[in-house]
Amino acid sequence: MMDSTFNQRAIYEYMLSYMESYASRGKFKILKTLFNWLLIIGLILLGGRIVTAICVYFDIPFTTFFKDYALVSVIILIIGIIGSETMKKQEKR
Repeated sequence: MMDSTFNQRAIYEYMLSYMESYASRGKFKILKTLFNWLLIIGLILLGGRIVTAICVYFDIPFTTFFKDYALVSVIILIIGIIGSETMKKQEKR
């Protein structure tokens, strides 16, 4: 009788630890995807700011969207870089 209770408890603990590790991997996957998208969007906005700066320098009419939202794009890029690097370090563990 003691052995069956011990086996049930061991199986329960194993299943619980497996579900917890699976859930944490799922959360990290979502965060990794989010940070990668933030990095890509930040790089696109950075490219737009560079193109805007070149057009302004040569007096070519161009949209001011990237110039108006320069601070926001820098923040998105920084969050994407820091998050991507953090996720890489988490994977190496």
